[in-house]
Amino acid sequence: MTVVIEPAREISGRLLDQDKIPAAGVAIAVRRETGDDVYAAVADQGVKTDADGRFRIRLRTGGSYAVQVSDPGWHDDGPAWIELGTSRSADVEITAHRSYRITGTCIGTDGRPVPAIVNARQARGDPGLWPFVGHAKTDDAGRFEIGTLGRGEVRLDAQGDGDLAVEDIAAEAGATEIVLRLVPVELRP
Repeated sequence: MTVVIEPAREISGRLLDQDKIPAAGVAIAVRRETGDDVYAAVADQGVKTDADGRFRIRLRTGGSYAVQVSDPGWHDDGPAWIELGTSRSADVEITAHRSYRITGTCIGTDGRPVPAIVNARQARGDPGLWPFVGHAKTDDAGRFEIGTLGRGEVRLDAQGDGDLAVEDIAAEAGATEIVLRLVPVELRP
């Protein structure tokens, strides 16, 4: 019997903040493409950047990998794509931004707080696409908070009890004290 031991493969890199300063203690996730644009997590727990913003992830096999920030306090502009074929290692530099949040209150036409679910969408990559990035349920005072947003414009919508709603309200990530006035709308079938 012959046993062949292949050398380990490795993705290493460095995470810098928006000012090009190393970001220490930030969680990094790595997913391997398994086919048909499906990715399986291979390293999404316990991989954090060191004091110099560096990280190293050992892998068993080659293939296509997506490397990105997975820390709730940080946001990147999408994964770095790595192809490990005949090469045993790859080095990547990722730039990330501290996450932003939006806070506010949902009120009805009478100015009183209303219970609602608030959804956030934010452009990522293709400027024509606004994928869902977060949501929040209001508290008893109608207040909400949505975190882990990137910089830039966020589109909000909210659905209250019954036929109360508001759609496609633009706000800037980091905004506080936004007031969403929910009004009666015709319910769609």
